[in-house]
Amino acid sequence: MGAEFVCLLQFFSEILGKINKVSQQLQDKQTDLGKAAKLISCLREDLADVRNSNLIENCSNTVDELCKKCDISPTATRKHSRKPRQLRDFIILETSGQRVVEPSHAQHVTILYEVLDCLNSKLERRFSKDSCVIFCGISALCPEGQTFLHEDDLKSFALSYSVKQSNLKHELPLVKKLLQKEPQPPTSLVEFLSFIHPYKSAFDCLYRLLLIAVTLPVTSASCKRSFSKIRIVKTFLRNSMTSERLSNTALSSIESKQAESIDLDSFVDEFDS
Repeated sequence: MGAEFVCLLQFFSEILGKINKVSQQLQDKQTDLGKAAKLISCLREDLADVRNSNLIENCSNTVDELCKKCDISPTATRKHSRKPRQLRDFIILETSGQRVVEPSHAQHVTILYEVLDCLNSKLERRFSKDSCVIFCGISALCPEGQTFLHEDDLKSFALSYSVKQSNLKHELPLVKKLLQKEPQPPTSLVEFLSFIHPYKSAFDCLYRLLLIAVTLPVTSASCKRSFSKIRIVKTFLRNSMTSERLSNTALSSIESKQAESIDLDSFVDEFDS
């Protein structure tokens, strides 16, 4: 364990807690995508503030104290480089372009800035402005969302997929009136699509946006979680299990919270009867 590992461990303990909160919100099946987009924006602003704050300086000082306490060299050690083949018969007093060993504080700050810039670039790539516009647009089509049928969000969403925005300002007031007269208004995106389907000729733009929203895979967290669980369940010792058992075991592992809430005594009694 070196000083670089201690530096990263200390920094990640400060940063990953915030990222984990946003990740939990995104993986929630009932999440409001408009709220999630705002939460992502807040996280990006917070990471930008961290770069301009004294957190990195304080983290570097903490790392120096931990290294002294654990008897770890505060500077990163480098392996001895081999002599080039063409210089094997010569005596080398110093290497060409030799670097000056930086103080531990400067090394820590350089490492932390690189990690922080990498996090910011990844967030920018995965949650760009266009992605957040799609998030807010889909949230405006969900009846349970707080921005349901919000005109500005839907216009931005329509612009992303080349749907005519001018027709939306005529369609939205009529749809709101229809929903008020409905005894049982829709409560989900799919139910809203079924409600609009008989009026698709009148509400062509809104209907197209609904089709895009129910087709678009906004997040792949559930799929990735399933593959991760299968890797844990299907080991070399369990390689001969049948597909049915693998599917049932993986489902129990994926939905572990629901599986833990099952009363095993009543389950055994039901199976025995």
